[in-house]
Amino acid sequence: MYLSVYRFEGDTAVLAAAYGRLLASMPTDKFDFHACIERPGGIEIYDACPTREVHEAFVASPEFRGALAQAGLPSPEIVPLGETRAAFAQGRRLA
Repeated sequence: MYLSVYRFEGDTAVLAAAYGRLLASMPTDKFDFHACIERPGGIEIYDACPTREVHEAFVASPEFRGALAQAGLPSPEIVPLGETRAAFAQGRRLA
C-alpha cells in the first residue's frame, strides 16, 4: 500500500461536513486504508492506494478534483508518504 496524506486548511467543522459529503459519494468498501483526522485549523485524510502509480493517476484525475469540488472541499496539500511497511487497526493487520 502506498500511503499519502491530504491536508485541508480551514474551519474544521465546515471541512468535516464537506468530507462527510465526499465520503457519501465514494465506494468505501474499496478503500485499502482511509482515515480522516480533525485538527485545529483543518482536517487530514490518510489514504492508501495499491501502488504509487495508482496514487499518481488518482490525484491527477478530473474525477478526483470534481469529487472534491462537488463536496465543497478546497484543493488539498497532497503529501506522498511512501510504501506502508505495516498497518494495524482494531487488532487486525492491514499491511
